[in-house]
Amino acid sequence: MHGSSTTLWGLSLLLLIALVAPPARAQDCNCTTQSGFLLRTLEYNGQKHRYQVFVPPDYTPERTWPVILFLHGAGERGTDGFKPTAVGIGQAIRMNVERFPAIVVFPQVPPGRAWFGEQAEVAMAALDEVMATYSVDPERVYLTGLSMGGHGTWYVAYHWPDRFAAIVPICGFVVFPETARGFFGELPPGQMEIQSAEDPYRKVAERIKHLPIWVFHGADDPVVPVEAPVAWWRCCANWAPTCSTPNTKASGTTRGIRPTPSRLSCPGCFRIAARRSEAYRMMMCELDRVVLVQDLPGHGLEAGDVGTVVHVYGEGEGYEVEFVGGEGETVAVITLGPEDIRPMRF
Repeated sequence: MHGSSTTLWGLSLLLLIALVAPPARAQDCNCTTQSGFLLRTLEYNGQKHRYQVFVPPDYTPERTWPVILFLHGAGERGTDGFKPTAVGIGQAIRMNVERFPAIVVFPQVPPGRAWFGEQAEVAMAALDEVMATYSVDPERVYLTGLSMGGHGTWYVAYHWPDRFAAIVPICGFVVFPETARGFFGELPPGQMEIQSAEDPYRKVAERIKHLPIWVFHGADDPVVPVEAPVAWWRCCANWAPTCSTPNTKASGTTRGIRPTPSRLSCPGCFRIAARRSEAYRMMMCELDRVVLVQDLPGHGLEAGDVGTVVHVYGEGEGYEVEFVGGEGETVAVITLGPEDIRPMRF
């Protein structure tokens, strides 16, 4: 479904082997003292489902950790519990483990199924199990997925709109085409609720308009046309004045659609997102209110002071932030890194 590039994936595999030497198989373990990719088993409605959880090497229950729920694409369906970690964020973690200070949950859809109905419920059950096992921050739970999992990201966010701090759909679709029915099976009521709406994109946008959303989609995607996320963007732009305008010639900005050259760039999406110390940092954009997380005595500022982003450098590598005093006067305008501030809403 995603095309092929032997050279690209061959180089990625060589990098993976050179940088990381993981065990041959993950262990099915309920132990919270282990780190890395751990195989877990969940029982739901009398059926056992395997999934994996990534635990950072420096995990400690002495602090709370953000959690990412990752939904894989159609090519990783199965019952082994291992395939979902071989693509997307799993691959990115193995290549740059230090860039992902978060617990990541990897549920798996069985053959012939998709991320809707009971399979979406299983994914949420896996997330709940991990959150009950580890020391996590319920205010920093993030959702992402690619291709079929990109659709799952829209679907899960629609049905559980208050569970996530932000979502990142990658080359996903909202409406199932008729030609895909045989590939994914019959559509359950939860999908038909969206599918049968007069404007499915508006229906989804209305439900999740409160969420920060960053969409990645290949401008030349031969499987899921880029028009799908553009249609969603047109709906959300009515409620979100800071929503970025999709532009296939631009490098992209936050809260909008970041076009990518092809579907093979999906792992790169996670490397881009990993430039921030946590997923929510990529959601800051111009005019956002942000909170300083450390003292800046040279500027007379303290952790907790609130400022406004007046300029974003690149894709969030830096931010120009204005701080004002009680009378409305400008106290300082400072260039800060993503590690220095956090969005006020979180």
